[in-house]
Amino acid sequence: MSAMMAASAGERILVIDDQAANIHVLSTMLGQQGFEIIAATEGEEALRLLAARPPDLVLLDVLMPGIDGFEVCRRIREHPETKHIPIIFLSSADDKDFVVRALGAGGVD
Repeated sequence: MSAMMAASAGERILVIDDQAANIHVLSTMLGQQGFEIIAATEGEEALRLLAARPPDLVLLDVLMPGIDGFEVCRRIREHPETKHIPIIFLSSADDKDFVVRALGAGGVD
């Protein structure tokens, strides 16, 4: 989280998670640091928000209804307008296969 705190306040962060409690915690914490938070609870909604106004950073859950976080990440990376946006995966999973899949999909952490 310290790397994000070094970012400029006022930047937009898209938080994608199907758990409202997770969105609330992240929105509160990052909002207090001056970040503008946009939230989505499913992949398709997130992709629509990205197309309308790309954020500076994406915090992305893996397990969600509809398309999962890996697929959302791949779709973000497919488009020239969004392929440069840093994507950080959020998950309680810590096995090596998960990390390999997340990085292979285009995540930066």
